[in-house]
Amino acid sequence: MCAANTSEIWQATGGFWWDVYKGDFGRLRVGGQGSCAERRVFASIGGGPNTNEGIFMASLRYYPFAP
Repeated sequence: MCAANTSEIWQATGGFWWDVYKGDFGRLRVGGQGSCAERRVFASIGGGPNTNEGIFMASLRYYPFAP
């Protein structure tokens, strides 16, 4: 457990959707989203622990009656 005081937190995220199939039988879409977050702490004697986390999520959707 880290009890250091947080000086700043930042996050960046982005994503996309792509139509794999679009026709008489509906629509099939593929999507993805990525995110990166970082926590920085105030500097102390010997430095402080900074942490980061990266996430990627994927999605597959089928819309049977979509034009």
